[in-house]
Parts: sequence; structure tokens; C-alpha cells
Amino acid sequence: MTKAVLWLLDRIAWLFRYFSIDYPAMRAIVEVKLIAENRRLHGLGKKHKAYDDNKKTFIRTLLVQVLFSFIYGLGFFFVKQHVFNMMLMSFAFIMFMICFNMISDFIEVLFDTNDNVILLPKPIDSRTLWAARLIHIMVFLGILTIANSVGLIIFTSIKLGISVGILFFFFVLLLCVLTVFLSSLLYLGLIKIIPADKLRDLMIYMQIFFTIGLSVGYQFIARVNKTSITALDELSPIHDWYYLAPPAWFAAGIDSFVHEQYTPAHIMLWMMLILMPFVALFLLNRYLAPLFSKTLSAITFGETLHSEPNKTLGNRIGIFTFFSYIFTKNIIEKAAFELVWKIISRDRRFKLRIYPTFGMLLYFLYKYYNDHTTPNVSRLLALYYSTFTLYVIAQQIFVSDDWKAAWIYRVAPVTNPGEILTGAYKAVVLKHILPLYVVVTLALLYHEGIAVLDDIFLNISVTLMYISVGVFQVHFKLPFSTENDTATRKSANMVRILVMFVVMPVMGFVHFFVAQTLAGTIVVGTGFYMIAVILFRQYRYIAWDRIKA
Repeated sequence: MTKAVLWLLDRIAWLFRYFSIDYPAMRAIVEVKLIAENRRLHGLGKKHKAYDDNKKTFIRTLLVQVLFSFIYGLGFFFVKQHVFNMMLMSFAFIMFMICFNMISDFIEVLFDTNDNVILLPKPIDSRTLWAARLIHIMVFLGILTIANSVGLIIFTSIKLGISVGILFFFFVLLLCVLTVFLSSLLYLGLIKIIPADKLRDLMIYMQIFFTIGLSVGYQFIARVNKTSITALDELSPIHDWYYLAPPAWFAAGIDSFVHEQYTPAHIMLWMMLILMPFVALFLLNRYLAPLFSKTLSAITFGETLHSEPNKTLGNRIGIFTFFSYIFTKNIIEKAAFELVWKIISRDRRFKLRIYPTFGMLLYFLYKYYNDHTTPNVSRLLALYYSTFTLYVIAQQIFVSDDWKAAWIYRVAPVTNPGEILTGAYKAVVLKHILPLYVVVTLALLYHEGIAVLDDIFLNISVTLMYISVGVFQVHFKLPFSTENDTATRKSANMVRILVMFVVMPVMGFVHFFVAQTLAGTIVVGTGFYMIAVILFRQYRYIAWDRIKA
């Protein structure tokens, strides 16, 4: 893959030189980045087991995304709508997935400060370094985007013709480039107007707001401009809001190509979809890239904990101290409880991985408040997305960028490591599960009253039991002992997709039938709660032979 990317870059070297980018230096940086990304771990050759495992993880992630692309494309194949509407939904789906992958996996690459420390003292300018960074992101985002589009490309070719399928493929590549540039323009624009010491915290909330905006925007696109099936062969009219929505540009291009109609409005949208990526590139290169590296050097994203000393922390009695005295039984549990509680409260990287998942919960609550036809379904969606969110948090406490510090577990005088897991899970339950369910419960009670308490009780029991069944694993990881590398993130994302689209719907389906009677809800919910308590107690007896090195 590295050779293919470099060959393609050589073909368009003139474009980089036109933007005053040192192409030989940029090419060398990109080559090193791609080699390092392929190996995943420094110094590993292709015969190394870790290399093979990480490669298999990446391939499995691509296969899962291809599978969902075919599922989505199958629905597209049988839908009866305007060509424009079908294309609008398809490009909106692809753009959503591009943004999601960039937020979850590549935003730290864009704001990586290691390159600045190593390369900027050399005769390499900031524009060259910025271009290498973006190409690195676009290569892997392009691979993921094609995986997300394979099913749509195939079904488009079958339904509308091979020529339309080929045009759709090239539009997907353009959309990927445009999305990366627009996202980068947004983040680099923030660097220009926001002080560096404030940007670190703002990035966390930007991820949340961006996730909400994408989710709500996708739902908006899914509902607008629906037409009757009697007018499927007509050219869709152009509305004013199309000029503000990039998926609409590409959908209108496909629509005009299929119907061989090129009105002035369609020509305008064609020009936008072709020229806007280059306009965004020009703006980034001319105005923001020179400022980017200089400002980025002041942003210590590698700093995971607040460095300001707190002289009153040891003498302060707060909610954390109260919980540690009440819910921990010995010094090992207390130490693990304190470690996990404080790190998930202060670690910015942990927040960047976790907080965006809360964004969709706000959307589900909004949908619940505005759903007057199937309120029971919307209520279960809100409850079981809460379960999914808490599952993600419970899994993320084992991942860290400072995983090498986990050697302290082995040298500490700890006879029973299961007590560390018990303290860690208690911290997650009290820090995140309890507050989240308080918020969700108040939102549901305000809308429907005490009639929803049985559903909330059953869902809490299911959530606790689902998190506690991990005791049946063969091997366990201790808190913050797993490296947060690319392979780990890809594997975690693949598991999240399966949990969200398979496990949670099954739970909600069972919940729906159990909750038909109050007695059934109380009996099953109480049973699940008792099972969860029993399983949580079993964590205390996990020995060292079941802990991963």
C-alpha cells in the first residue's frame, strides 16, 4: 500500500509544489508515517506476531464496515424514491462515517505534537509538515470510506448503470477529501481564534457537539424532501438549503447525470463539488497552516493530568472520599477506586474517547420527547443507548496512552488482583453509571411520570448484569494496562458496532416483552440485580494466573 500511495503522490507532485510545499520532504515524511502505521509498533517486522495480530484486526474492521455497507446498500436497492433522495441518503451516510472515523481515530493524529518536536527544528516548514499529516489521515480514511461504500457502489451500478456506479465511486473520493479538509478547516480555525490553554478543554466539547450535529443532521436529511412514488423518473427540484449541504451537491450531480439534465442550478452544484476541495486546500495552506504548527507547539496534548498542584486535595472531604469509605472494603479496593476515579476525572485523552458517546444520548432523549406514535420504543432506545454508553466506559478504563506504567501492579504487594478490578468497577458505577441514570430517570419521569419506573429498574438491572458477566472471561486486564494503539482502537470500534447493532437490540426486544406486566418486570429485574451482585463479588477472587501480562 505504501508504494501505491507514493506512486500516486508522484503523479500529482506539481500540485504540492504549486502550494509552496517541499514535496521531497513531504514524501519522505509520508513514507515514514505509512511504514510506522503499517507496523503499528516500532521495530516490529512482518514476521512478528504483534504485526500479524494488528493487521488481522484492521482487516476485520474493514470487513465489518463492508458488511454494513452491503446491508445499507440492500435497503437502498429496494427503496422507491427519487434518484436525488436515494443519493442524498447515501452520501449523507458516507459523510457521517467519514466524520465519525476521523473523530474517533484520527483527530489525535492531526493534533500530534511529536512531529513538531522532531521535525520543525530541521529545515522543514510548517506547510510541508501539515500536508504530510493530512495525507496520512486521508490514506486510511480513504480505505475506510471505500469499505463503507462498496455495497452502495455495487447496488448503484446494478440499479442505475455501470457509468453511474463509476461516477458514484469518484464522488465518494471527492467527498472524503472535502470532508477531511472541512473538518481540518474547522479545527485549525479554532486554533486561530481560541487561546492554546483553552483549546485542550474545548476539543472535548467540540467532539460532543460535532457528534450531535452529525446525528441530528443525518436524521434531518432522512426525513426531508420525501416524494410520492408516482414521480420517480422526474428530475428533483433544487432547494436553497442544498447549497449548504455537501451531500446534496453530490446527490444533485448524480441526479442530473442520470436524467441528462444540466440546469444552471445543477451546474452550480457541480462546480461546488469539484472546486470546494481545492478552495478548502487553498484556505488551509494560505492562512491556517503556517499558524498551525506554531500554535500546536503550545498545546500539550500529551499531558494527561492537570499539572497544577492542589494543596488542599489531601485534606478535602468530598463525594469521592465519602464513596471510598462507604463502598470499598480494604486498602487494595480503595487504592484502585481512587486511581480509576481520579484518572477518568482528569485524563483529557480518556474524555476524548468517552464523552462523544454521550452526544447521541441527547438525540435519543430528544426523539423520545417528540415521538407521539411509538413512545415505548423511543423510551427503550434512550435506556439501552445509556447501557451501550456505560459499556463503552467500562471497557475504556483498561486502555491508556501510559500503559507502560502498569508494571507497578506486578511489583506491588498485591496477593489478589481481583480486588483491583472490583475497586475499578465500583469507581465506574459511582462516577458514571449512577449520575447518568439519575439524569435519564429525571428526564423520563418529567415526561411520563412514575409509570416509567419499572422500565428504568429493569434496564438498570440489565446494565449491571451485562457489565458483570465479564467475570466469565478467561483472561483479564487491569485498569489502564493496555496500549491505546491503532489496532486496539479498531478492534474496540468493531466490538462497539456489534454491541450497538446486535446485542442492544436483542436486550431491548427481550425487555419489551418482559415489561408487558409489572410483576414480570419486578421479578426479572430483581433476578438480574441479584445475579449482577453475585457476579461482581466473584471478581474479588480472580488470581494472577488469569491476568494478562
